[in-house]
Amino acid sequence: MKNLFFVFLLVLSVSFTACSGDDDSNEPNCEALAQASADAAQAFGDDPSTENCEEYRTSLQAALDAGCFEGQNEAQIQATLDALDCSN
Repeated sequence: MKNLFFVFLLVLSVSFTACSGDDDSNEPNCEALAQASADAAQAFGDDPSTENCEEYRTSLQAALDAGCFEGQNEAQIQATLDALDCSN
């Protein structure tokens, strides 16, 4: 559970560092993706259901696929995804 909240805080911090100020429609909206991940992390933390776990996994994967994480953050998010077991 501590790892979940660490990732939650990490995702929030990425929303302030990974987005450019340009409004180029081809750029991913990392702030929105980070907020979606933070919301999903909160929901999963409050109710660790399979549905909330899948939503959390999907939101993290979307942010990762969009290139919103860099370097060590990307590795930490991938490790979180790898460790996230939604089969319960």
